[in-house]
Amino acid sequence: MRKSRVMHYINQFFAGCGGEEKANLPVDFREGPVGPGKRLQTLLRDAAEIVVTAYCMTSFYREHPLNYGVGDGTVLRITFMSIGTGRR
Repeated sequence: MRKSRVMHYINQFFAGCGGEEKANLPVDFREGPVGPGKRLQTLLRDAAEIVVTAYCMTSFYREHPLNYGVGDGTVLRITFMSIGTGRR
């Protein structure tokens, strides 16, 4: 069986790119798992592979839902954002 390819979306904080001071950070990408994606990759085992991590500010994600694809057969997208964590 072919391993599923995953695009993982995370907040820029979890990508190690800063907090509120980076509120204007546009969406960016890194190859492979980043931050909490490393643990997620361990949990996915051989069922799936995180091939790219997309990250941006939570407010950017809320205003511009990420509908990006990597165009290489990625079939699963997992989102990990801190939406509704008490800040408005």
